[in-house]
Amino acid sequence: MKRLFTSLLAIIFAASLGLAFAQAVRAQVTPAAPPILDDTEANVKQLGAGTGFIQDESEYATTDREFVERFSRIINIVLGAVGVLAAAYLIYSGVIWLTAEGNDEKVKQAKTGIRNAIIGIAVIFLGYIVVNFVVVEIINAARGV
Repeated sequence: MKRLFTSLLAIIFAASLGLAFAQAVRAQVTPAAPPILDDTEANVKQLGAGTGFIQDESEYATTDREFVERFSRIINIVLGAVGVLAAAYLIYSGVIWLTAEGNDEKVKQAKTGIRNAIIGIAVIFLGYIVVNFVVVEIINAARGV
């Protein structure tokens, strides 16, 4: 059993190491949006100017549309991070089930963990849909479309 667990951990480690060095490939060449975290201080100042926390807006002026877009990006990043945690919990619960060796308590714990992780992933997915739908509607309303 220990050998199976060690093999499983080695496979998970190798897969995660391979994914860590993978790069995204685009089918089309499109102008890239400016990365949100390139200049963190400037982005924080722009966010503060858009919300009214910075009084001198001459240097850091932003529109409501830019604020909504930045806010939605931040929420999408948070939802993505929480989604990764939920997926990790799903994998962890699966490993507990695989290593339960017929122990009913561990199987019950693993089933509960898997159920909770799936519910969490569904809630995160629905939250992503709602946030992006609301953002599109707000931007369209601001444009007058």
